[in-house]
Amino acid sequence: MSAAAALVLLAASAAGLYSAVQIGRGLRARRWPVTEGEVTGTALDRHDSLRTTADFQRIAYRYEVAERTYESDRLRFGLFGTSAAVNNPDPNYPAAIGALKAAHPRGSKVLVHYNPADPHESVLYVMPPATTWLTLAVAVVAGAAAVAGLF
Repeated sequence: MSAAAALVLLAASAAGLYSAVQIGRGLRARRWPVTEGEVTGTALDRHDSLRTTADFQRIAYRYEVAERTYESDRLRFGLFGTSAAVNNPDPNYPAAIGALKAAHPRGSKVLVHYNPADPHESVLYVMPPATTWLTLAVAVVAGAAAVAGLF
């Protein structure tokens, strides 16, 4: 196996393992209890990189378990777990933040899935985003190509 193939296999293994763990966490969260939570804040964060700009929704919330209050902003497990990507970027930024705040105003109710063994751990959506599934698929294909000697 060439050095390039070994490097691709290593990277694919790491990305695939990370994605599989996040998907597994989401599958386990499907069995967690659900409680009603309350939105404490929303934001639309803009992230610029060398090649792209993306807007990410953030929703902070609080919830109670056994008469104790917890706070979180984790939407789901996986890549970008504390946010959800929206249009890349939204050309009408003020309208987008207005729509987000209208859909999830402060004080509105949300369903929170929480880990009964550790109620600090919670999510609003149990399954990881498409980016996590895509990362797993690319990792499997790249790993197979490296093993087959295509690098």
